[in-house]
Amino acid sequence: MTATIGTLTTRVLIAHGDAKPIEVGTVTTEVHALSDGTGITLSTRRYRRDLATAFLRMAWHTWKTRA
Repeated sequence: MTATIGTLTTRVLIAHGDAKPIEVGTVTTEVHALSDGTGITLSTRRYRRDLATAFLRMAWHTWKTRA
């Protein structure tokens, strides 16, 4: 069992052309301590999955509100 020691928050920004980027959302991933106490670990597979899912949700929401 690992302990959650914090979170990593990724801001999702979108910019079109020369426009200033706007933040459309954030993805928060938990950071866990390694069981042997030598450091921290971040599940890259879970991080990529969470990030991809968040992008799809944001794209769907954007598409639905513009339609």
